[in-house]
Amino acid sequence: MAVSNHLFDLIKVLTKQEKRYFKLYSSKYNKSKDNNYMRLFEVIDKQSVYDEKAIKRAFAGEKFVKQFHVVKNYLYHLILEALQAYGGGQTVNQQIQEALSKSQILYEKGLYEQALRLLKKAEKLAVIYEKFDSLLKVYKKLKLLYTRKLAVSEHEYYTNLYLQLEQKTMQQFQNLWEYEWISNEVFNLYFKVNAARQLKEKKAYQTLMQHPLLKEESKALSFRAKVFYFNIQAVCFEAIGEKRHCCKFRAETVALFEAHPHFIEESLLNYIVVLNNLVVMLATLKEYEAFDQHFEQLLKIPEWVKRKLSDEERVMLFRSRWSNQLQVLVQKKEFAKAIDLSQEIEREFKRLGNTLNEAYKRPLYYFFAYCHFSVGNHLESLTYLEHLVHEDDVSFKLDLFRFGRMLYLLNHFELEHFDLLPSLIRSTQRYLQKLGKTYPMEHLLLQFLKEVPYSNERKAFVELQSKLQFLVEDEKYESVLHHLDVVTWISGKLR
Repeated sequence: MAVSNHLFDLIKVLTKQEKRYFKLYSSKYNKSKDNNYMRLFEVIDKQSVYDEKAIKRAFAGEKFVKQFHVVKNYLYHLILEALQAYGGGQTVNQQIQEALSKSQILYEKGLYEQALRLLKKAEKLAVIYEKFDSLLKVYKKLKLLYTRKLAVSEHEYYTNLYLQLEQKTMQQFQNLWEYEWISNEVFNLYFKVNAARQLKEKKAYQTLMQHPLLKEESKALSFRAKVFYFNIQAVCFEAIGEKRHCCKFRAETVALFEAHPHFIEESLLNYIVVLNNLVVMLATLKEYEAFDQHFEQLLKIPEWVKRKLSDEERVMLFRSRWSNQLQVLVQKKEFAKAIDLSQEIEREFKRLGNTLNEAYKRPLYYFFAYCHFSVGNHLESLTYLEHLVHEDDVSFKLDLFRFGRMLYLLNHFELEHFDLLPSLIRSTQRYLQKLGKTYPMEHLLLQFLKEVPYSNERKAFVELQSKLQFLVEDEKYESVLHHLDVVTWISGKLR
């Protein structure tokens, strides 16, 4: 059996452009044709499964084989250095850490003014980007530098100054940690119950919303704390069905980022996420004019970013673009247009390759399946649903999987697979039991599918339509009907 190897795994996830850049980067260190690191890279890159014995045979008799583990380790870190350079240089955290390290060297050499300049640079970066843990280290070093070497006679002034700055920073740090803790509690609840469709679930969200730090925005003492504040509010309001309040907080999060463009520059991915969250909510509310405006803003991000997008950023933009576009087409019942788009999207799947996580594909597969179901292409719909219905990880409790399983049953019903339906229904019931609850719509639909093959079909549809009528009137089921509009399906059958 092949041995697992970190170097092999790293090489295998590199894109063609990254490999090309690494070769150029590596040549700076060793321009000879016998560059052992580059030769080792090439051999490993050609392997489909890591085989260390085969690698050593390829370099049999060469001196570096005796220190093979050292060469592998060096190559591993050389690739990481190249990726860092390829990605546009150092992160803010790396710049701060480098300034701290160099200032320490200068301090030990007695070059105190030079050490001070670097510490001031680190302080400025840490304040602007709210790196509170690093800022505390900077203040500690500045306090020592001023009171012991540069301003001994003003010891009391500088001691008090930096004690006050440390206290303010610790308050901000503590405040940020508390918002992060609340956020974690909210997402744990959201992970378990998603949208609140029962009174006890709604109360659970409302209890969290009563936390003192969520009373008003001014309680958040930093940009990052405010991001948590807005996002917590948005998630809770969405979960309890108050979507317009959710949209308000989504919009305020976007506005907050745009008022602090250096945070967009530091983490473009976070900005893409918050902008996407706003676009999703505008689509859900059918605010199509505002949706078009912000969706266009999302699509233009690659044009105004003055660097190459990372794989993660490209994937997030891909996901945002197509999932939002498909959602709007489904809401407008333009299923044929959505099916035409599916071919282009699947070509993108191939182009993005391993950089596109399977979890990002699943919502798109569901949209494809739903659109094919809606136009009567039931076999095609089932093909896409295969990506969802055999998912046994019940810890991944998205409504997507619930919708997928119910749609799977409806397709088999339409194809008159009445011999299969009983076992498929039992399987679906077991899945819902693992999740811990069955929603009223699911219960009614499962009961209908059990009985309809043995009853008057039209009468059964009329009765189901009557029982499900409350869904049309109940706002908390509106998002369900966007993704699994059983009421429209029944009306179509009766017509």
